[in-house]
Amino acid sequence: MTTGTSMRRWFVVLGVGTLTLAILALVRPDLILVANTPTGGDMGAHVLGPAALRDTLLPSGRIIGWSNDWFAGFPLFYFYFPLPALVIVALDLVMPYGVAFKIVTVLGLLATPAGAVYLARSLGFDRVAGLVAGVFGAAIVLTESYTIYGGNIPSTMAGEFTYSWSFALGLFALGATVRAVDAPRLRPLAALLLALTALSHVLTTVMVVLAMIPIMTRRGGASTTVLTWVWGFALSAFWALPLLVRIGLTADMGWRPLTAWEEIFPTELWMVLPFAILGVVLSARRRLFTSPILVMGVVPVVYFWLTTSLPRWFPDLIGTGSWKLWNGRLIPYWYFAVLFFAGAGLGLGWQWVTERLPWRLPTWVPFSGAALLAWGFVAVSAIGGRNHGVTIGSWQPWSGLTVPGFRLEPITLALLLTAVALVVGLRAGYTQPVAETGSFVLAMVVSVAWVASVSFATGWATWNFVGYEGKETWPEYEAVLRTVAELEPGRVQWEHNANLQRFGTPMALMLLPYWTEGTHHSQEGLFFESSLTTPFHFVNQSEMSFRPSSPIPGLPYRTFDMERGLRHLEAYAVDYYISVTPEAREKADEIGMERIAESGEFVVYDLRPQQLVEVSSFVPSVYVPPRSELLGQFVPLVEDSDRIRRSFSSFALEWYTDLENLAYPVTTEGPEEWPRITELDQVREAGPVATGGVVSEVELDDHRISFRTTAVGVPHVVKVSYFANWQATGADGPYRSTPSLMVVVPTEESVVLEFRNTWVEWLGIGLSVVGLVYLLGMALRPKDDATR
Repeated sequence: MTTGTSMRRWFVVLGVGTLTLAILALVRPDLILVANTPTGGDMGAHVLGPAALRDTLLPSGRIIGWSNDWFAGFPLFYFYFPLPALVIVALDLVMPYGVAFKIVTVLGLLATPAGAVYLARSLGFDRVAGLVAGVFGAAIVLTESYTIYGGNIPSTMAGEFTYSWSFALGLFALGATVRAVDAPRLRPLAALLLALTALSHVLTTVMVVLAMIPIMTRRGGASTTVLTWVWGFALSAFWALPLLVRIGLTADMGWRPLTAWEEIFPTELWMVLPFAILGVVLSARRRLFTSPILVMGVVPVVYFWLTTSLPRWFPDLIGTGSWKLWNGRLIPYWYFAVLFFAGAGLGLGWQWVTERLPWRLPTWVPFSGAALLAWGFVAVSAIGGRNHGVTIGSWQPWSGLTVPGFRLEPITLALLLTAVALVVGLRAGYTQPVAETGSFVLAMVVSVAWVASVSFATGWATWNFVGYEGKETWPEYEAVLRTVAELEPGRVQWEHNANLQRFGTPMALMLLPYWTEGTHHSQEGLFFESSLTTPFHFVNQSEMSFRPSSPIPGLPYRTFDMERGLRHLEAYAVDYYISVTPEAREKADEIGMERIAESGEFVVYDLRPQQLVEVSSFVPSVYVPPRSELLGQFVPLVEDSDRIRRSFSSFALEWYTDLENLAYPVTTEGPEEWPRITELDQVREAGPVATGGVVSEVELDDHRISFRTTAVGVPHVVKVSYFANWQATGADGPYRSTPSLMVVVPTEESVVLEFRNTWVEWLGIGLSVVGLVYLLGMALRPKDDATR
């Protein structure tokens, strides 16, 4: 390898490294290494997930399983993404948990530049255009037009770090699949990367799979693509198969689609759209394989149009309700495609210019240009700093990046770039091709310009990474935690209030199970869609909170109705209630709730005794939809379609609104002697049970519920969230029951319910083992055989 070739490769490494280091600087690396507990938005509650994996699931030989910590129990990592959590647990073996958690949260962001450039090179771009296109595409990490959809720093700090992991891995997976068409030895790598993409986020995986479809048009591409899909699914099947089979047991959050086209065309993209169009044209003229990037750009726009236009045009057919796949989740790929093609336009345009210049120029020419651009940037920033109102598009002059003990001023950055120009220029000599040195310069300028445009992302990172312990309110928060920890174990309902943000996030009390080592379970948790109890909890939250969050549209909320709320909390065997606001305290005292502990403005009320398992007073009814619910999904225009499409969950919500119904359980199935009903007004026609009984020795463990009863043969309500993996010994059932609980009929005095693997989990594990063995076999094959 010649020195020149080696140096050209270093240009790519340095270009990617420049943006990666810029991203790292913005997310406060000094705070990442501080041993504390990160907070901020959803991230402040995500802390529980990997810890539960470490403490509960892995010791029982599971990656997906059950947790009692939230929502009266929920399936943990069945409907959320285990790979980042597994990496956190692995790093926790050699470093503090908080440090491991924070490192993992930013890894996806840091890997995006390398993934974008790898994809560009895989699609046929040379080092020049590939570096610029990749760096431009990866600049999505630094965008701030949105804060929750995923892929950028604000979204990651809001808690979407698994999305950024999957986004970066998906770029590598797509690039490896393209390369595997001509290099079959890369097929195992492509399949593995696709599996890792899926294990980090499912919606990004959908986009990556769609972007792979154009690969099938290439010679040998169909077999490579299908093999990657099948093999990738097999490797992830231990998680993906249960997800697909059990998806019907998720809660519907009623996500409303975005409707403002400003989401697709924010001012942040206006300046680059012309370059993106140029990039599409030049890529086509050079016959570069950019179809996967086009898919990434077209699909989000088309889906956005469908979700906004079809409900207006066909309200009877489509309805105006929620869409399971929220269109906001696809928007980051539109951003990426636009930025990528803008970089391609600049990179290919730069090549067109340099092809008409002398083949070689002194290296100091382009690098001096970079230094001049940097100093010009300093001048603009200085003018803006004197309140002259200088702006460039939506960009505001940058005043510098501050970290403890150090401030990176614009002039300091200019000096650093000048030093880099001198060092690299001297190392490269005077004979480097101007196209390649220029591409590195463009990559540097892009990195500097985007870093300069960042206005609040670093502030968010600072807020998160100083941790709960770094907040001024930590003593107050810690006192509340100690107060709860001293109580007898039990479930806790706490009043929602946005002022809890002062602890780092309004979700701070979701971590009660984390801080109390699992002795006190929070009724509210983060993985909303994972539990059938979620909508019922938010009804309860609205009744027990002066200013509830009410995040699910369309639920039968009854704001601040505590008498009603207490009846609902009894249905879920909630042991304690914590008031936050003076209004809630006054109301609780007025209705005679018993204070048992206080900590500052927080008051704990005792709701005990509660029965986790109790004998039903009435024979359960079995709900039978009046017509096929499946028919109603596909033929919504037939008569009485609302009744046809009504799921058991929606029926249970109606049942839940009438407090008199709480004594009359309704199930989805049951013995033949139980009455069948099709209407809500039939619920109270069920007769009383033949005899009562006494339940004793109730124990709730990680994956096990046990009790003894004197009422053998009588239905018992188990106040734990239903899931299909619960299996009973000494009883028939469990049957899914209203509102989201379980009913069993004991056949013996001693009853045990266990959360066990079923055929779904075992089949998924088997497929993953087969896929892994095949992967290892292919990896260990001689190189000559692997390329045949």
